[in-house]
Amino acid sequence: MAWFKKKNEEERWQDLNQYLTNSFANVKSDTSNIFEWLKFLYQKSTQQEQLISQLQNQLSQTPTSPEAIRRLIDSHYAYSNIHGRIQDLNRKIELLSHMHDSHNQQINQFHEKFEDLNKPPKQPNIKERIIQKLTRNSKNYAKTVILSFIEKYHKIPALQLKEMLVDEQKLCSKSSFYRLLQELEQENRVELLSDGKNKLYMAKNPLLKR
Repeated sequence: MAWFKKKNEEERWQDLNQYLTNSFANVKSDTSNIFEWLKFLYQKSTQQEQLISQLQNQLSQTPTSPEAIRRLIDSHYAYSNIHGRIQDLNRKIELLSHMHDSHNQQINQFHEKFEDLNKPPKQPNIKERIIQKLTRNSKNYAKTVILSFIEKYHKIPALQLKEMLVDEQKLCSKSSFYRLLQELEQENRVELLSDGKNKLYMAKNPLLKR
């Protein structure tokens, strides 16, 4: 009987010990949770204080002078104007997108015309051939006159020859005169000599058939 009583007391002590162990474990867990919540609440409190500080700073920077308020209003309406212009541009872009097909058609027509311009030219008609022949004959006539003056004076400065044939006789323009001289030189019918700053022309062979 005494042994049985002693065993019951040991079981009660073991149960009590287990209960206390579990209780302390629960207290430890609850304490840890409480610390986590305190940490979370502290962070939230710090964030709210920072937000309040920022709001107070912004309120302190709110313009109070008439000039500052006017600038603020002007900037607001300037933004509104820019926004309105952007909307106008969007409408114009939308309109241009609708006109895209029409523009493409015009571009295609332009390419067709450009291709027509790149085609080989047609054979000149009778009128064009007559004009070309008259032009060629006129050039040959002018060359003959220039060459005859050079042969007459044997050597003659280009400036003096230009004064006689262009300024006085109006044979051709100044630019055409010098191009004709260059052609005569290329045809080996005249020779260009240099006399200091002056350019002299001399007939290479007066008997050369012109």
